[in-house]
Amino acid sequence: MAKGKVYFWLKIEKNFFSNLAIKRLRKIDDGDAMVVLYIRMLLESTEDEGVIYFEGLLNDLQEEVAESLDADVELVRKTFTYFENAKLIQIDKGKSAGFAQFEELVGNETEEARRKRRQRARLKSEEAETNEEKRDNVPNLSESVPQMSEPVPKCPRSKSKNKSKSQSQNIATTATADPTEREVKDILDYYQNRIGMLDGYQHQKLIEFLTIDKMESELLKRAIDKSANNSKRNFGYVNAILRNWAQNGIKTIVQQDEEERTYNASKNKGQGVAESNSIFPDDINF
Repeated sequence: MAKGKVYFWLKIEKNFFSNLAIKRLRKIDDGDAMVVLYIRMLLESTEDEGVIYFEGLLNDLQEEVAESLDADVELVRKTFTYFENAKLIQIDKGKSAGFAQFEELVGNETEEARRKRRQRARLKSEEAETNEEKRDNVPNLSESVPQMSEPVPKCPRSKSKNKSKSQSQNIATTATADPTEREVKDILDYYQNRIGMLDGYQHQKLIEFLTIDKMESELLKRAIDKSANNSKRNFGYVNAILRNWAQNGIKTIVQQDEEERTYNASKNKGQGVAESNSIFPDDINF
């Protein structure tokens, strides 16, 4: 089956060039060229979730990047050195490079997802227009319904039914209720205690797993614990775990426990599980 197109884009915030590391870099020789090269490397890393892997074809990663981007190798070395010192590029033991700003600066969308998003937007627009037309055509009921001189006695059974229906609605509402401010604050505090500080983008992404993906707050804490316990104290690792669970429809601790049991049972039987479907993305190198 042919692989569909994937569109990538840079989400450069207004204050990107106000970042102290970027401002300082632009004041030195070749600074602007190094900023452009850094952005190009970010785009180069998109297919591997913010990592450029050393393939071992040339002497080192810097030479491979220079060859791939048709850039001067010395400029590439200077760029790597600067951004490593600024903690925006991390080189692992395998000589591969991870980009700390990847999650907040790079977005992607498959061709199929792009088509569906546009289709949903079109349907939503058509639905809004239809509802508007219906509202315009609704007659004024107060003019057509005669006034009752005496109140109609209420049926006890009807009252009981309405009460039961109301209780059912309350239960359903509780099950899908948005998280409280206290729950949100609890998650953010928990992350910062176990992992570290959050920037604005990371703060919003964590909240979206609660409000949009409807995950239990305890499930988010489990992802944070897995990251901290594996010495992967960065947002990219936590985000990768939560995205994996969201894609598999996992929203509760119970569902994740069942997923883990299924994974371990399959592994113990020698059937193996494809690395891309692993519950624990330990192969992320940030």
